[in-house]
Amino acid sequence: MKIFVASTGRCGTKFMTWVFRNYTNVPSFHEPYPKLTGKESEEINAGRISPETRQEITKKFDFIEAQSKAGFYFESSNMFIKSFWKLAMERWPEDVGIIYIRRDLANYLISFTRRGKRGKKGRFHSVFLLRPEAKGNLMPGPEGMSFYETVAWNYYEVMARYLKARETAIRFYEMEFSEINNIQTWRHLFKTFEIEHTLPNNFPETPDRHQSIFDTKTKLLCLEHLKQNWPEPRTIVDSETMAQLKGDQDEL
Repeated sequence: MKIFVASTGRCGTKFMTWVFRNYTNVPSFHEPYPKLTGKESEEINAGRISPETRQEITKKFDFIEAQSKAGFYFESSNMFIKSFWKLAMERWPEDVGIIYIRRDLANYLISFTRRGKRGKKGRFHSVFLLRPEAKGNLMPGPEGMSFYETVAWNYYEVMARYLKARETAIRFYEMEFSEINNIQTWRHLFKTFEIEHTLPNNFPETPDRHQSIFDTKTKLLCLEHLKQNWPEPRTIVDSETMAQLKGDQDEL
């Protein structure tokens, strides 16, 4: 079974690969090349795949098949659901499993924005964000969306794609981001996919552990930025969702 993660990104995918590598015999990779990001992702989502991108897709699938062991392969990359999920499920019908990582919208917005400040300006955002106008979207985005609206639209588009992919996946498992360090959650996950494992009683602290925990000040600054740059919710993010975002202030 080829197991992929359906994620917006910023949801602990690197840590997930670490767990698979250390506690199972499943060949496990975090965003292996070809990643099928940027131009390649745009072409796949637009339904206009150039010969160059077709070659990269072939390399990707050849890599997956070559690295599979006893029928198993694991990849944690948010580009699976954003880019090549349909192609993968066509290539391996009835042999694709999916793990969906659910993270709350407010913390995803903060984490994604913070991560985007690294490297060249806009580089991280441009290669990992879906374009709202792409033909292959399940939830086409309205024109003129602000940056935060586009990031939030990606959040809901990824969810919609996962629900669609789940219909034909051989198996699936849904994990809350807040439970990513929970040993019992991992036992359930491995049981679902029938993967032999040797989990410890607790995970040790490791450089790969993903802990994007934001304090009260950081959350309030994010919400203030939203208020200034995203005053009116658009179609994808309705008033109720915005109220939930702002409601974080009361829960801190």
